[in-house]
Amino acid sequence: MEREEVMKRLREGVSRLHADVYSSAGDAFAHLAVREYFDLDDDDALEYCDVGGTRDKGIDAFWLDPDDRRAVLVQAKWSEDEKSFGADVVREAESAYRWLLRLAEGKAGDAAPRVIDAARQLHQRRETDIDFPVHIFVIVAGKFTKGAREEQARVADDVRREPVEVSLVDVDELLEEIEERLSRDEGAEQVHPEVTFTLREDGFFEHHEEPQALVATLSGFELAEAAQKWGYRLFMRNLRFLLPGKGRGSVNAGIRRTLESAEGRQRFWYYNNGIAIVCSSYVLDREAKVVKITNMQIVNGAQTTATLNAALEQLRSAPETSLLARIIAEPDDELQQNITYYNNRQNAVKDRDLQSNDTTQDRLHNEFIRRDPPWFYERKRGEWNALTARDAGLRKRIGRNRVDNEIAAQAAYAFFFDAGKARADKKGLFQPKKDGGYYEDIFNESRTPVSLLVPFRLSEYIKGRKNEYLKEIRGVDPSKATQAQARRLSRQWLKFADQFILGTIAFYIEMRGGFTDERLEELLDGDFDGMAKGAYADAVRDLHILFSRKEREAGDEIFSAANYVKGNWDEAQGHILAEWDAREAVGDPLEGVPMLADDESRDNG
Repeated sequence: MEREEVMKRLREGVSRLHADVYSSAGDAFAHLAVREYFDLDDDDALEYCDVGGTRDKGIDAFWLDPDDRRAVLVQAKWSEDEKSFGADVVREAESAYRWLLRLAEGKAGDAAPRVIDAARQLHQRRETDIDFPVHIFVIVAGKFTKGAREEQARVADDVRREPVEVSLVDVDELLEEIEERLSRDEGAEQVHPEVTFTLREDGFFEHHEEPQALVATLSGFELAEAAQKWGYRLFMRNLRFLLPGKGRGSVNAGIRRTLESAEGRQRFWYYNNGIAIVCSSYVLDREAKVVKITNMQIVNGAQTTATLNAALEQLRSAPETSLLARIIAEPDDELQQNITYYNNRQNAVKDRDLQSNDTTQDRLHNEFIRRDPPWFYERKRGEWNALTARDAGLRKRIGRNRVDNEIAAQAAYAFFFDAGKARADKKGLFQPKKDGGYYEDIFNESRTPVSLLVPFRLSEYIKGRKNEYLKEIRGVDPSKATQAQARRLSRQWLKFADQFILGTIAFYIEMRGGFTDERLEELLDGDFDGMAKGAYADAVRDLHILFSRKEREAGDEIFSAANYVKGNWDEAQGHILAEWDAREAVGDPLEGVPMLADDESRDNG
């Protein structure tokens, strides 16, 4: 995709977020940059960027990253015309970090509650682990001047012992992440990379059982060249070309440091775990000691390859840099999928795609299409967009009736099981139970399209209402808010409570007819939008009582709704049941809610 097209997508995304959610294009860019660069969903991006606002010293996002064991602090700068940013933005980011430390010690004066909460989180983590790292990212919609790069080097040297790392992300690096995602989500171009490698003397052997495989030592430089030429097309069987935001982070930082020294490059073969490749076929020329790989796909080692690619010029004069590779020749698509699965099984982020060929996913996909009207159940990212012109008839029949199985899984778990876990542990939704996940709870032989469709449609309604709320409060200064604005601001828990609201509506439905497929079909066939509207209003009413109470109980402490909704579902359920009982004592708790209000034709519960 041409750079101009990707930049256009970036500007359009900022414009949409500005119109729908944020009071400034700068705040919208911060959300989009954090979402794209770190490969987050909108809920996480909204939560992490919620630390920004007034009295924040330029901090646009902050969070603790449990996977990488680090705190991430982001400063983002928007520019419509891709201007250059100098040393001042780097100094501002360092100053914000220093201020955050002083704030936690009560030495920095007043600040917004969400910023104080961020400071306390960092302080608490540093109290228990003095070496807990902080990674500062400065992301700009433009270029960095030479002065900015020099300032980065100075700051990096000053804070290295703390330990703190500083990364500058310019617009081209951000666009690369957006382009890679678009290429994945919009259906990859059908290109079959052919790559030739020179093999080391006696540095290879073949495994002659089926499928045939070659274990060989490859040149790091030749692999970097292949990545430079083919880009994401080498990784279409994998899930990402490079895990965003981690190129200078935990895993790749170690790879990069190894490549920086002559000794590290020489011993890279010993230090690195190697990579796994599947392909349609390979041709080994033993005499010339070369192997030509057809339709090469790296299914394990994407970060290693991408980091080698980033060090391409450094490797050009380092022929000694090599790594181990397993090259498996298997044209069968299903076996390639299995090889990918077991090579990546330890990485939970990839489980959604790795489950895309599960028989339950295939069954649900077909059953959704057979519904009247039909729905398209998207098992894997980009599946809808990958449909060809030959599928025009299907596209027309489906229209807007599309279900993303990742959204459906989260909604179903919140609806039928635990709203807190659905928000806090999304990675477990596609992990099997033997690995501590919930996949079989959601996707099993008894799972039906209607039992996914009702939670999915409710979740989409709740998301729409949240966006309306965000538009209502954008740009409101709490210190100058009118009485009506203050009332709206008192419900800021709505930013994070999608799953809690969905779980509360599920409680109402369970009390008024249960979760049988017949009952769920009844809801779909009736006034579904009216039901969603009424049930949503009642859920917000009941939950607002809970969140207001938690705010009062916090006293001088800072109550974080974003953290609360990642657990505490048992407490919330107890509260909802108590509210139900209190309202039932004086009348119908769902009076006026279509399809749920009590009547003579339906038993309670």
